[in-house]
Amino acid sequence: DNCARLVKPHGFLYVMLYRDAYLAPVWRAIKRTYTRGGPFLKWILRNGYAGLQIAALLAKGRNPWRIIRDYAKTRGMSWYIDSTDWIGGYPFEYTNAERVIDRLAPQGFQLVKLFPALHPKPVGWQGTGSYQYLFQRRS
Repeated sequence: DNCARLVKPHGFLYVMLYRDAYLAPVWRAIKRTYTRGGPFLKWILRNGYAGLQIAALLAKGRNPWRIIRDYAKTRGMSWYIDSTDWIGGYPFEYTNAERVIDRLAPQGFQLVKLFPALHPKPVGWQGTGSYQYLFQRRS
C-alpha cells in the first residue's frame, strides 16, 4: 500500500513477494527460532540447512561443489551467505498471487506480467519461491 501510493497514473509498480506454500508456516517458525537462538543453535540450523541443500543437489545428480563455486557469479554473494540469509531472514511474510492482485486492483492497478506463471500452491520444502509482479496504474 505504501509503495502503491507513490505510483503516478500510467506508472509501473514492480514487486517480488514470497509465495504461499504448504510449508511456509514451518519456514516462519524455523526463521523465528534462528533469530531468537544463541550461537550454537544458529550454527546447527545454518549448517543443517546447508547440508540439506547439498544433499538435495546430489540427489538430483547435480555437482554441488561446482554450483557453490560459481554461485557468486550469478547471484552476487557466496552460496553459504545466501543460505544463511534464507534460514535467518525474519520477519518472513508470504502471500498468494490472487491476494496481491485483488489488493491492488481497487487502487487502480492492472497486472501486466507475473513471473513465474500462476501455478498451484507448492509444498515449499526448499523454500517457498517467489512471484514477481509488474502492475501498471490506470489513469
